[in-house]
Amino acid sequence: MSIAKRILLSPLDWGLGHTTRCIPLIRELLDRGHHITVACNNFQKQFLESYRLNVQYVHLNGYDVSYHNKGSMMMKMAGQIPKIMQKIKEENNWLKQYVIDNEVDIIISDNRFGFYHNMVESIYITHQINIRANSFVSPVLYKLHDMVINNFHHCWIPDTPNNDYAGELSLSKNPSFNYIGLLSRFSDQIMSNNKETFDYTAILSGPEPQRTIFEEIVIKTFASSNKTLLLVGGTTSIKWDELPSNISYQNLSNAEDFNKVLHATQRVIARSGYSTIMDMAFLQLPVYFVPTPGQTEQEYLAQFHGNKNAVKWVHQSAFKLPDIDQFNALAKPEDDHTSYLQQALNRVGL
Repeated sequence: MSIAKRILLSPLDWGLGHTTRCIPLIRELLDRGHHITVACNNFQKQFLESYRLNVQYVHLNGYDVSYHNKGSMMMKMAGQIPKIMQKIKEENNWLKQYVIDNEVDIIISDNRFGFYHNMVESIYITHQINIRANSFVSPVLYKLHDMVINNFHHCWIPDTPNNDYAGELSLSKNPSFNYIGLLSRFSDQIMSNNKETFDYTAILSGPEPQRTIFEEIVIKTFASSNKTLLLVGGTTSIKWDELPSNISYQNLSNAEDFNKVLHATQRVIARSGYSTIMDMAFLQLPVYFVPTPGQTEQEYLAQFHGNKNAVKWVHQSAFKLPDIDQFNALAKPEDDHTSYLQQALNRVGL
């Protein structure tokens, strides 16, 4: 048993994926007797609280990146670089002051670029060693991201050493980087006795306005069918009491309820975000991917698992009711997947 340490952890706020994948890490650290403080915004805190984790919280603003309806996501992000750089500077200054005011033994950043400290052992978590973009921009982004990683003492990659789930995104030849296996909040599942089942479950996630646009497409598509559909998650302007009788809704903010509804579904329609991929791999549910328009990472991951696991996918603009035989499960994680994380923790004395 390692000596209990004070750990300050912060996930990026670009969607909930970075937050959800920190849950199994937090559980493992708590099992090892460590004390954890999570620095996050109010929405992330509310979400994590539903998992009843024995952690402390401290408020830290996110990057508040905005998204748009059309065009390349990468170009939209490029236009917000000055804002992002300012946020990185602000969070680093916040962290320096926090370390002065509080005792911190270890810092863990899930993709927060400025969440490091030269005098406190700092760990950076990312599955995107190689950021996906066009051939001109990719080398530039790789160098910039490499500069970010070099500010940290350690880099942890949530994937297997064979890059089974992130493909080229997680590929690294740096021997000092550690693969920590898959991080899924469902690795410690709550099994359900729920008797109600649905033909399809659509997980509505990702940035606005594309989340709501996709929601409206899915509702319109299923309204004229005889298939039962469960819509999971998010806020909406749709009045749920006006939905067709074959469509139901469940808010995903409650961890227990989300686990139950996923155990009661037969097949899942979802974005191909990396945290969703890790969750689907653990749950072994047949899935059908619809990447967020303009997100090159999600498009790559959909193509990668289409080739590797025969998981079907479609662009949002071409979405229609999928046939049952278009759903396939992702490759099952290795039996010793948790050993990768445990080895990485042992290496840093956690």
